Amino acid sequence: MATTSVRRPAALLAAALAVVVAAGCGDDGKLPRAPVSGRVTYKGKPVVGAAVSFLPDTVGWRAGVGKTDEQGRYLLGTYDPDDGAPVGKCRVALSLRGPGKPLKPGLGAAAAEELMEMGDPLIPIRYFDPDKSGLTFTVEKGKDNVYDIDLRD
Repeated sequence: MATTSVRRPAALLAAALAVVVAAGCGDDGKLPRAPVSGRVTYKGKPVVGAAVSFLPDTVGWRAGVGKTDEQGRYLLGTYDPDDGAPVGKCRVALSLRGPGKPLKPGLGAAAAEELMEMGDPLIPIRYFDPDKSGLTFTVEKGKDNVYDIDLRD
């Protein structure tokens, strides 16, 4: 008898938790998302090939990510390309590096060919870290979410 009374509250708690989690998801069972686009510039010129990430404040949620094109424009996707970013407040990070460089001699020919040192940052390094970039954006459902970013030194 005691076993049944312990299982029932646990089962009810699990069911209630499932309802709360499902309520936070979109119709497709994924996080609610909304389209986000914009343009990234640095020193008055479009930033080409930068990775753009919108990281939601909600722990465990997926980031909306994209890459800038030849005009510095981006569209974000969370599960699929261009399906939008998670709804809510997001911290924003951007990264862009130059070509990789061979590692210093002394590793052996095979290792040196396979391993490359990361290229130099082409935008200020603080933008690589969402906690240091100073960039935030609130993604809103049912709105035209456009976030143009002008990077500064």
